[in-house]
Amino acid sequence: MASELARLDDDRLELASITGVETSVELSRATVYISVLDDEAASSALEALEEHRLQLKQGVARSASIRKVPDLAFALDPSISAGERVDQILRDLADEAEK
Repeated sequence: MASELARLDDDRLELASITGVETSVELSRATVYISVLDDEAASSALEALEEHRLQLKQGVARSASIRKVPDLAFALDPSISAGERVDQILRDLADEAEK
């Protein structure tokens, strides 16, 4: 999936990275999680991925040895924002302890 993303010529995906893929048990659906360095670019990156969904699915079909390629869905990786939130809480606690 990452190599297919790299082949896309779309400026909206410049700061996007694939962080994981979660598939359904029967492999009929796959959620591709992305991380985007710029929060403002996240919605346009997701929009671009939706527009390129068929091309990405075809790329997966070429490179994977599975009978049926799952339908693709795209989402922001929740662990990135959760990690940033934990980091901010720890910084706040450290600042408070210094006072």
